[in-house]
Amino acid sequence: MLNESWPYSLLLILLYNAEIDTDKTKVVETELSEIEIIMTTLKFTHLLDRNKVQLISINQQLMYLMVIYFGKNCNFLDSPVKHLISEKLKLMRNVSFPPKLNMKLNKEKSFESLYTMFLDTFQSESYGDEVFSVLVMIPLAQKYDVKWRKLVWSEYVMTMKFISCRDEDLVESFNEYLYPIETDESLLKCYRIALSSKILKKDSLPWRIAEHHLKNARKF
Repeated sequence: MLNESWPYSLLLILLYNAEIDTDKTKVVETELSEIEIIMTTLKFTHLLDRNKVQLISINQQLMYLMVIYFGKNCNFLDSPVKHLISEKLKLMRNVSFPPKLNMKLNKEKSFESLYTMFLDTFQSESYGDEVFSVLVMIPLAQKYDVKWRKLVWSEYVMTMKFISCRDEDLVESFNEYLYPIETDESLLKCYRIALSSKILKKDSLPWRIAEHHLKNARKF
């Protein structure tokens, strides 16, 4: 039986090759270039989206989009790639993600391990890309488990320095990052450290989020 995620399956080559051992032996060999893999997948799945053909969940779509950024050639900076990813993100604004981001990619790769790889990649080679930033921000909305916010603001706080997207770029409304007011003391401490150390760019989304929660947490 054909796997329902088959339109996205070429992207797994990028994931497998990003996880290779230090001997550089490829898990999957292909004559397709990275950009061919990415554009073929994005164009075809965008066509499916436009015709309202949804073969996989919104969670799975999110994870496959993240995999695009694991390529070695930073093709996410190419205008055609950025445009198609942006178009897919626009469609995601009309669909609610489940409150628990505990899905698996291809029934193997957990969201936690994929997101950690994604943060590593963003921290090392995002080049301040705004579309890349949008994907980093998705799990940080208040409705999701606090563990995602604690992961980023403690272990990956430097990623917040490079977030360049605007309010209107976000998949979620900006208010989803502000309310309810944060009550986790360890996370609030991370916000305080980030602001006092001037890691964050003033008036950036992360700066405004941290300032908002610290200011309002004092009222409780």
